[in-house]
Amino acid sequence: GPTTSASPSIEFEYILNHHISLAAPTVSLLDWYLRLWNCYIVDSALKIRLEEEQDQLQRSIALELFGRRKAVAALNDGIVEALKASEKRAYRMIELN
Repeated sequence: GPTTSASPSIEFEYILNHHISLAAPTVSLLDWYLRLWNCYIVDSALKIRLEEEQDQLQRSIALELFGRRKAVAALNDGIVEALKASEKRAYRMIELN
């Protein structure tokens, strides 16, 4: 038989050539292994894509929040400046009377 360090393909070939009764179950096992491996690869790729989309969404949200905070700060500054200007006009009117 093959050595203990033989590759899976060499072991598979040995089984096919020397143990015909094990060939069908071995092929079935290999088929299931390949299906599982394919599912793992697909799931891993999906997980990576979802993580990338989540990171992109979080960056987008952070950028939008930053923009909104700047807009609110500018609005607050504008309100404060308008109140100060209004207050100055009110004092001038009081002084004139």
